Parts: sequence; C-alpha cells; structure tokens
Amino acid sequence: MFFENDTYDYLNDKKFLDELQKLKVKEHYLKVELLDFSEKPIQEIQGKCITGNLSVDGASSVRRTCSFSMIADSSSMYDITNVDNLISINKKFKLYVGYKNTMLEYNNYGDIIWFPLGLFVVMTASINHTLTGCTINISAKDKMCLLNGEVGGTLPAPVSLHEKYIRNEDGSTTILKPLIYEIIRESVIELGEQDPTKIIINDVPLSAKKVLRYMGNTSIFFTDNGNQVPEGTIGAREVKPGDLAGYDFVDFTYPGELIKQAGDSVCSILDSIKNVLGNYEYYFDVHGNFIFQEMKNYLNTSYTPITELTNGDYEVNIGQGNIAYSFKDSDIVISYANNPNYQNIKNDFIVWGAREAASGANVPIRYHVAIDDIPDVPSEFGDIPWQVYLYKYGLESQKLNSSPGYYFRELQNEIPKLYDFDKNEWLDIDSAKMDYYLDFIDTNSELGKFSIKTIGRRTVAVTDKDVTMLYRPPTPDYVILEKDNPNNIARIEELNAIGQKFMIVEQRNIYQYAAVGKDAFSVIRDLIFKHTTYNETISLSTMPIYHIEPNIRIEVEDSRSNIHGDYIIKSMTLPLTHEGTMSISALRAFNRL
Repeated sequence: MFFENDTYDYLNDKKFLDELQKLKVKEHYLKVELLDFSEKPIQEIQGKCITGNLSVDGASSVRRTCSFSMIADSSSMYDITNVDNLISINKKFKLYVGYKNTMLEYNNYGDIIWFPLGLFVVMTASINHTLTGCTINISAKDKMCLLNGEVGGTLPAPVSLHEKYIRNEDGSTTILKPLIYEIIRESVIELGEQDPTKIIINDVPLSAKKVLRYMGNTSIFFTDNGNQVPEGTIGAREVKPGDLAGYDFVDFTYPGELIKQAGDSVCSILDSIKNVLGNYEYYFDVHGNFIFQEMKNYLNTSYTPITELTNGDYEVNIGQGNIAYSFKDSDIVISYANNPNYQNIKNDFIVWGAREAASGANVPIRYHVAIDDIPDVPSEFGDIPWQVYLYKYGLESQKLNSSPGYYFRELQNEIPKLYDFDKNEWLDIDSAKMDYYLDFIDTNSELGKFSIKTIGRRTVAVTDKDVTMLYRPPTPDYVILEKDNPNNIARIEELNAIGQKFMIVEQRNIYQYAAVGKDAFSVIRDLIFKHTTYNETISLSTMPIYHIEPNIRIEVEDSRSNIHGDYIIKSMTLPLTHEGTMSISALRAFNRL
C-alpha cells in the first residue's frame, strides 16, 4: 500500500535494480518531504543534507530511526520552537534517497530513482550558528513512537480489552468478547489515533479450531460420511470415552484477561497479544503503514507417535526461502567479519513442566533429548528399545558395582511406568498423560559434530510453567456438527466442497472443549534450534543498497572469513549522503532442528 502519488514499480524490477547497483558512478540525491501532523505535504527539501544516517532494526517495533544535519538557508527554518516553523514539534517527514537514472533503456522510470526510507516523527532538533552559516540537526523515529508512549499512545485510564459491555434497549447489559483482530485494530485506531486506511493486519484469523473431547460412557462409531452408526458397522471409526474427537470453530478471542492501566501504552497491548499468538511482529513500514503479521518460521507440524520419533521429527526447515539479494562474488562489499558464539552450543536438552493428574494434583513431567550415540542393543538383551536396554544395563552394572551410566538414574524411576516387560512393548499411554521421555539425536546425523563424545556434555535445562504435556496428541481432522442444527445443510455442502471430513453428533453436550496446552516437544525443538548453531553473526560493510529490508534472506560468499551460505538481515545502518558505506548485521539461516 502506497501513499497518494507514490509509485515505485522499479522496486519490483530485480534486473533494473541489479544494473543500477553496478553503476560505478552514481549521482546521489536526498529528499525530505515535510508533512504536518496529519501527514499532509507541506514542502519538499532537496540537496541540503550535509551528514546523516538511517538505522533499521528488524528485531524492534521501532524499526527505523534517523539523524541528519541540513543547511538552514531561510528564516522559515531558524525558529525550531515555533510550531509554524518548517522544522518543529508538530512535523513529520518522509525521507528518500535517489540516484540519477542514466540508463536509457529504463527511462520510463524517470530521471531520478527515489528509494523511500520511511515516514518519521521529529523527536529532537537543534540549530547551530557559526561564522560559516546555520545548520539544523534532526533526530527522528518512525511512527511507532506514537504508540509506545515516547510521543503518543499512552493510556489515560485503565482499560479492559478482553470484553465489551453492550447496553441493551431494556436496560440490561450484554458482555461480548471481541476478536483478537478487533482488539489490534481498535487499539491502534482509537487509542493510538492512527489512520484506519493505513492499518494492515495479516495472519490473524477471525475464527480458530477448538478441540473437542468425547466425554460419553461408551464408544461411538462414525462412517466416512459423518453419520453415527451402530457398533460393528464395517469401516466405521471408533471414538472412545476420553478421546479427542475433532474440533469446531470458535471466535478467535483473547484467552483470559487483557487489562491495562493508566500510563501503559498501546504497544503494551500489542505486546500482550503478540506473546499469546507467539511468532508475530508489528511495525510501521517505509510508507507509514502499520503492519501486524506472523513471522514465517516454516514450523514442522507433522505428527509422529512419541515412541517412533526420528532425527527428522526435530527438524524445521527455514532454508526454503527466496534469496532477496546476493553478495556472492560481489565487488560492492568492502569488508566481512565473522563472529561465531561457541558458548551457545549445547547438546543435552531438558524441559520440565507439570500436568494435572486425575486427582487434581500437579505431576512433574520431563522431556530429555541428547546428541549422543544410540546404543546397539546386544542380542542377549533381546529385541528391546535402546532406552530399555540402558535401563537393564544399568541394573546389571549395579549388581557388579560398576557405573550404571549417565542416564540410569532417571530411567530407573521412569521406564517401569512406560514399558511392559512381559509383552516387551511400550505401554499404550496417551502422550498427553506421559510423565517422561528420553530421546537421542544420533551422532550420525547433521548435528553429530556437536555430540557429547565430541565436545563433552553441555546441558541446558528449562522449567516452563506453561508446559502441561510431553507431546501434543493428534486431533482427528473432523469438524463436529450438531445433528439438529438448521445450518448443517449449507455447512456440509461447504465442507464437502473443500474435502473436509466431518461427524454429525447426536448429543453435543457430551463433548467438552479440551484445554490443549504447551507441549514439551515443541519447547525442546526450539531449544535445539537455538543451541545447535554458533548463533553466527556476520557483519558486512558495503556500498549502500537502499532497497533491501531487515528479515530478508541474503546470500554471502567469502572464503577468507569462512562465510558461506544464506543469512537473514537483522539490522542495517545506511548513509544519507553520497559519502559513507552501509553496515549490515546478519544471522546465519539454518535448517531449524
């Protein structure tokens, strides 16, 4: 979305941008478009900047900050305490850097190729008068300062956002729970006083799946067409008491209370929502539009029974993205720096949580994954899982007064709860009700270079009060419909059209919403991702590239600094004048494991 009269078709023309970047000599321009506080243009200033830089931070909600000095060549610029002054407390501005277009084959893009760098609010200004003239020094931030309390966005009174009170005609009150989408939008517009036409909210659904558990006393059976049938019907699906049966769709509302106090900011509201949603971000883009969206992380959501997990089930691939810019064999890079963090590497991961037992008491749960050799089970122990072998080996070693092994102490208490020694098989335990599991990532895998035998045991253990199960049980992919609902005909047609399975239940009241909390498997997979890379940060010093953004994927090759592969830009600093270089900080893009 662009402002009026802003057209930047060339920003999508990769060939043109590459050709422009290759030009050895470029005529450089800077443009400041002054705006009033409602963002209506006042005046355009060009060619008066003498120093300045722009900083862009992809990890911050305040994404863009800038500072620069410009020549004050008219009396209308001198009095910076006067709100009628060109530079004052009530001004915003759009910032552009431009190059003269000397390529005849691209003359349709205009004489000057302008790159928009952001829409800013003036934070501070100062004026210096010397024998050589006057200069004005300006520092500014993007529009997030209007939401975080620095300039605006401070709440004047306590506010409850998770519910609305509606006064009915008869004088009674109805309490409604607004959608998360509505809370975001209304907070930014009403409390942050932002233009509704410049609010872009992506990836926040209006409804969400909510899991239903069957609470009847006897098993029930369903055919593929969704109808309940008698026991013994060929091909029927059985749903047992206590099983997760399927799901229905409910309004995507904020869970629990969302209350803010006087003095809090709009950003504190957005942060609370972001913490609930998880992998989301919010910021203002270069055109001054507010963006709230999911950060793409390519999470592997496939289900595998916990006792059948392999190395691959811990993998999450973030390696499948488009390369936005290549620094491979680039002649615009001035310097490289590689800064691996050795202390970040771990190979022994433990997550503690607690589940609620039938008695109501909290039972500790533990998930343990190590990068270690999966032992070969000697034939005399029979065909048993390696975890059970480590347990039995430990028992035998104790009898001989030798070391039972590092893992025996935890296995001693837990394996008898998980394994049937008479039948030589794992007990049929709902993964949501398990208290313990031990798994190894084999040393023959990609992560074997970080194995315990290679670099010693390096443990990270976390306790997470929100972890309520070891491994999230699978929810059958069935939409649950109530038999006598008059909307069923239209809904069934809709579901059939998209190939979605469903089941029509006789008694909706014997299905309860199942609280499916955070699982230790997801947490431990995140730990493995964080601690099986060197958290390798590289720094590049290059000629300025004004059309790239943070959180995009770049390709870098430099044999001397041993930088090879793909990286994600985290932050940048760019010069605003024709002199100076651009600095880039980027983090290696790995397969997430």
